Amino acid sequence: MKYAPIILFVYNRPELARTTLEGLMANHLAIESELFIYADGPKENATSEVLRKIDEVRKIIREKNWCGKVNIIESDKNRGLARSVIDGVTEMVKKFGKVIVVEDDVQLSTYFLNYMNDALEEYKNDDNVLSIGSWNYFCASEKNEGETFFFRFPDTKGWATYDRAWRYFEEDAGKLLSQLKEKKLLSIFDADLSYPYFTKMLEDQIAGRINSWLSGGQLLLFFRKN
Repeated sequence: MKYAPIILFVYNRPELARTTLEGLMANHLAIESELFIYADGPKENATSEVLRKIDEVRKIIREKNWCGKVNIIESDKNRGLARSVIDGVTEMVKKFGKVIVVEDDVQLSTYFLNYMNDALEEYKNDDNVLSIGSWNYFCASEKNEGETFFFRFPDTKGWATYDRAWRYFEEDAGKLLSQLKEKKLLSIFDADLSYPYFTKMLEDQIAGRINSWLSGGQLLLFFRKN
């Protein structure tokens, strides 16, 4: 496969899903790319309105040939974002060696796929680069001197990774928190912010208050470098 496969995760937000798919389809490399769409299923207590939205999303993903080849993987039951992303990325990255990941709430540049594929190729043999991000949190910052830069924490808006990097992903939030405390790295993990944002997310994941893969994903780069 010349270009990295794309994974899109959708659930019950039809308008957002359509916007993301239309942006993807407008990309210059879309026609030469293969897309895998993971559509999550309803929860046991889903309302009729939620069921309607899930059905609408599933109709939208079949409306057009959004990329050169489209594969749809539907779940009968709700797996949740964390399980969907972890399993989807793990399966695809093992099969293809690299993958581009998109969730259903982003507006993509028409050069998104060019950028991601170029970057994946550029850093494929650099063990210090474990993921490629496309969302620039610092675009208005005076410190951002170039178009690209290196950053400790991975991006999760529209991103890409390699099989060699995803192997470091640890989904056990309790294990990760214990390692952070043992190595006295909590402050660094929270980017030296005044509020322990990432630590709080990790604790919420352990307590079952959230169902997010992000708490573990934040450590994808972190533990590789420490």
